[in-house]
Order: sequence, then C-alpha cells, then structure tokens
Amino acid sequence: KRGFIKKRILAIFYTLLVGLSIILVLTIPNMGMDFLLWISKYIGLTSFFITLWYYMRWVIIVAILLAVIGSLYYVAPNKDLIFSEITPGTFFALFGWILISLGFSFFVNNFQNFTVVYGSLATVVILMIWLYLSGIILMLGGEINSIYSIYKESYNQESVEV
Repeated sequence: KRGFIKKRILAIFYTLLVGLSIILVLTIPNMGMDFLLWISKYIGLTSFFITLWYYMRWVIIVAILLAVIGSLYYVAPNKDLIFSEITPGTFFALFGWILISLGFSFFVNNFQNFTVVYGSLATVVILMIWLYLSGIILMLGGEINSIYSIYKESYNQESVEV
C-alpha cells in the first residue's frame, strides 16, 4: 500500500530515531550524581532537582524506549494495528533491551582486564555483540506482535463461526 518514497522516508526516520534512542539509553544512566554536581556549579541546580533526576532518569529511559519501540511496531508494519496488538512485543523488546544493556554494563564494569590484553578491539567487539543482540531483541518483539495479531484474528474468526 505504501509507495517507494514513503517507505524510504519511514526507514530513514526510524533508523535515526532508533540510533538517537541508543545514544540516549547509553548516556542518560551515566548522568549520575557526580555529573549533576559538576553541572550544578555552572547552572545552579537545586539539591531537590539533582535527587529527582537521579531517580527519574530510569523512568525517562523506559518512557523513551517505550515510545520509540511502540511507534516503530505501530507504524513500520504495512497493516492497520491497534494498541493491544503491539503491546506484547513492545514490552518484550523494552525489557529485553534493558536486560542486555545491563549485561553490557556489567561486563564493561567488571572485566576491565580485557582492555589491557586486547586493547580497544575488545570494546568494539563487545559493542558489536550488544548491537547484534539489540537487533535480535527488536526483531523478536516484532515477531511476537505478528504472532499475537495472527492468533487474535484466528480467534475472532472462530468466535464468529460459532
């Protein structure tokens, strides 16, 4: 149903949006208490804002990922969907992405000796593995939505026949 130009524009837009969300997901957790105290010297942030940001950054990350992944699963398929059809895959992708990001963070924080032996090559390889697993998680979330949509359509047809 979509023309060539519309498909390309959507592909470019969602490539940039997912790339931006990856950058935000990797940088927002690093904006901890030390970073905010350093910035408060120049901007004059209150201690209430610093404490609020310290705890709300995780909620912001989840909200950003939920909005990006949900809109990706809603707009990308060439099918009219309702919100309940994209919910299972969106939450799977959201929590899967958070889990592999925590695993990536754990590896980087606890296995620092790899950089001594292998240099920056180990960091690049681990980052590529994280990107690969991120792609798999996003594809599995889309497949879950597809299977759920097919199941829902077949269930609605069976209930109509009865």
